[in-house]
Amino acid sequence: MRKLITLILGLFCTGTLWAQSAESPEAFTFEDIMRADGKVAVTIVVASIILAGMVVYLVNADRRLKNLEEEVGIRER
Repeated sequence: MRKLITLILGLFCTGTLWAQSAESPEAFTFEDIMRADGKVAVTIVVASIILAGMVVYLVNADRRLKNLEEEVGIRER
């Protein structure tokens, strides 16, 4: 699991470096275009909603699992 997380973080960092090195001074940057159209706020809101939904789902699944463990009689070590 640790290797997977390290790989994903490495890919994100590498992708950011590639995006920054490809810019030219006279061209609009991706950030400028997103800010001008107001899409940055929408992107942040959508990402936050998805993240919140995942957290709620995981908490709910954990509660159900604990209830099932209590019914079956599995003890924690």
